[in-house]
Amino acid sequence: MTSVHRRAASLALSILLLGAGLSAEADESPAPTAATLQITTTPTAAVGDPIAVRGTYTGPVPVTRTMGIVGLPESYTTSTITSSPFTINNVLPYGGVGSHDAFISVTSDGTEVARHDFTFERTSALRTFPQGSAEVGQHSQVLAKTPMRAVGQVSVLTVEKKVGDAWVKASSSDGVTMPEFSAVDEVSLAPRTQAYRAWYTMRSYRYFAGEVTLAWVASRPHVFTDITGSVGYDRLQAGSVRVETPGFGGPRTVSTQVLINGAWATSQTRTGVTGPTTLELTYGRGLVGDVRYRVVASGGGASAVSDPFVVSRADSPQASVAVTKSSATPAWSGYDWMYGTGDAVTVSGVVKGLPGPVTVTSQVQIKGKWAASQSTTTTTGTFSLPLTYGRGTAGEYRFRIVAKDKYGYTKIGPEKIIVRTASPRLSASSAGTKRINQTTSVWGSLTNAASVNRSVPITFSTQVLLNGKWSTSQQTKAAYLDVFHAGSSNQKYGGNDYTLPLTYGRGTVGTTRWRVTASYTLVNGKTHTVVSPEFTLTRTR
Repeated sequence: MTSVHRRAASLALSILLLGAGLSAEADESPAPTAATLQITTTPTAAVGDPIAVRGTYTGPVPVTRTMGIVGLPESYTTSTITSSPFTINNVLPYGGVGSHDAFISVTSDGTEVARHDFTFERTSALRTFPQGSAEVGQHSQVLAKTPMRAVGQVSVLTVEKKVGDAWVKASSSDGVTMPEFSAVDEVSLAPRTQAYRAWYTMRSYRYFAGEVTLAWVASRPHVFTDITGSVGYDRLQAGSVRVETPGFGGPRTVSTQVLINGAWATSQTRTGVTGPTTLELTYGRGLVGDVRYRVVASGGGASAVSDPFVVSRADSPQASVAVTKSSATPAWSGYDWMYGTGDAVTVSGVVKGLPGPVTVTSQVQIKGKWAASQSTTTTTGTFSLPLTYGRGTAGEYRFRIVAKDKYGYTKIGPEKIIVRTASPRLSASSAGTKRINQTTSVWGSLTNAASVNRSVPITFSTQVLLNGKWSTSQQTKAAYLDVFHAGSSNQKYGGNDYTLPLTYGRGTVGTTRWRVTASYTLVNGKTHTVVSPEFTLTRTR
């Protein structure tokens, strides 16, 4: 065939193929690209931490990506890949402690076109600090991995403590900012072990997250108390301290000591101790304040001392000293009681909250200092005491009652002010001389009348001496005046003024002897009469 014939045949074939919709070079097109997965994964992670799945997909699109952990359907996720190459960046948060098989698969129209299988290891989310065992008395912790926070899901790590044959919740975290948190912080005063375990919950799925054991050993003698820092009691409570003494090879002697004036002194002692023991904290009982204690132990040639602690005792139940009554007038003008010189004063009251027998003492303030006056002892709480100081001298006196219980605790009652006035005095003045039938009077004042019953008027009377006897002539009644001036020797209390006419012998020339009386009722119901000095009245023509 000539070249012309060959060109004509080729042209005819081309026209035929174009008519059929085909290309003359179709048999020379490249074959379709095969789907491939290039994947790397995290080989190991603690429970709750993400397993990273990263890589690249290359191949036909669109395709469906499926990823998950074999045997854990809840871990399966799917997505559509619409471009190639496509970057894969996923995480697997599921799975408990142990080895897990996982996969990532790419399918097209239900046919798998690429697959990558891998295995990863989940380790415990718990660890102890310090590692291994701790010395008794030392803090030991269970540190837990914080569960990851994924979008739209809540992850919780719950730590449980074994108590007997049961497991009880110790703590939990739902994703704090720290990568690790202290789930347990515990101290033991004796050698022992304590088991903990954890569960990781994501959505409604729960995975075992590991188990650890805290251990405490005693490699040397120790003394531990269940009181650290300070403890508070009521004043009347002794209280007690529980003591652990690990590390001794045999029986030991255990004692409480108290710090007194800078030196440690033994209070209570127990011998032959082989395990935990309890001692009473008796020193300072009944008193208010702080006492510094420590516990010492010795045995088998060894000794140890606990950390010091403070016992604080408060005044509770509240002790009180109350004055309930006295043989005194009611209070007024800032003064509690008022008496005349020589009057007997007795105060009664009640002591509460003090265990008996209680010594009750009256004290008086002398030159700015309190001095004891009278004392009595009571087992019932009631008391009665005479206030004798200053009885014979006018003036102002400051008293108080002090009660001391069997422990030596002292409670001070409120202060009371007692004023003692001078003896009552009734003055009387007259004109001295008057003509017959001329009107005249006597006038004066009643002062220093203590313990007056204010509700009963004072009766003033003139008396004239007839045949050697005093005879009442005129009377008047006056309301009690609440007037008092203190602070000097010229105290004036109840300054009641009076005026009475002198009528007897008015029409007779001569001299008569007179006096005035003032009668008033005391607060105790008795009547007291004060008599004025005598005076004379002479009548002339």
